Amino acid sequence: PGIKASESALLTSVKILSLNVCFGVRNDVKMVPTFLKCFPNAERLHIMSAKCDQPTGNHLTVKFWEESDPKQNLLSCINMLTFREFKGDRGEVGFLEFVFQSARALDKVAIFMANPSFTRFSTDEALVKAQYSARNLASKSCEKCIIWSSRPEGGDAWSLRVGADFSFEDPFMVMPAREDS
Repeated sequence: PGIKASESALLTSVKILSLNVCFGVRNDVKMVPTFLKCFPNAERLHIMSAKCDQPTGNHLTVKFWEESDPKQNLLSCINMLTFREFKGDRGEVGFLEFVFQSARALDKVAIFMANPSFTRFSTDEALVKAQYSARNLASKSCEKCIIWSSRPEGGDAWSLRVGADFSFEDPFMVMPAREDS
């Protein structure tokens, strides 16, 4: 049932795409480029790095992502990226490096650090890795925001109830807190 991810299955009307990716499972990660090609006009990409109980194989680095998209157009329309549960693993860093190098229209990026009690890296180490991945930005006007988390994995924004609420323009978007004056 449903549509299989293949380069011939195009859904051009989709503007907001949310993916739950286990960057530690090689076969899951290898499906992401094929899946992204199904949504060539996506403007907002929301990624949640899923917990991997049993990682398999070597993590796929930025080289994998570059080889999966030789024309550098996989992310040509992406202007906003949120990455939740960033732990600083090699697979996550490689993906972020690829996005920062390839997404020329990228305006805003929000990286939500995973709660340190759920990671093997300290928050300082993960922060350095997030900053390192952004060293070669294709979009010089891109605003980056790194947000610390003390919440359980995923947080409220990734609940099925919130994600299926079509009254929001983008149920996964990061909303800055405002002070009323």
